[in-house]
Amino acid sequence: MPRQSVLGVPTLGGRDGDPSTSTYGVESYQALLKELAPFHPVIVSGLAYGVDAVAHNAVLKEGMDAVACLPQALGIPIYPAPHQGLAEKISQQGALVSDFIPQQGFERGHFGY
Repeated sequence: MPRQSVLGVPTLGGRDGDPSTSTYGVESYQALLKELAPFHPVIVSGLAYGVDAVAHNAVLKEGMDAVACLPQALGIPIYPAPHQGLAEKISQQGALVSDFIPQQGFERGHFGY
């Protein structure tokens, strides 16, 4: 059962970032999010490759709210760079958040919250 978030709505969070996500994993995650859509959860995930990107794309497709936890400060180029467009879509249909100080760039360990 999703727990109530500080946003006052049920929240489902996931963390993976494995770039070798299987076709089965992608299809399963998309099916799960489609089933959750009527409950209007806020999906919280990173912006890494793999399941993180799959989750956000499925959330946007289903019209749900998304929160992407960034591995760097706000206002600097998105990492990974190919997810810049995804980040822009999330910012219009949810939020980008970071707990890094201004101008703090990406470092390898930042995805391991």
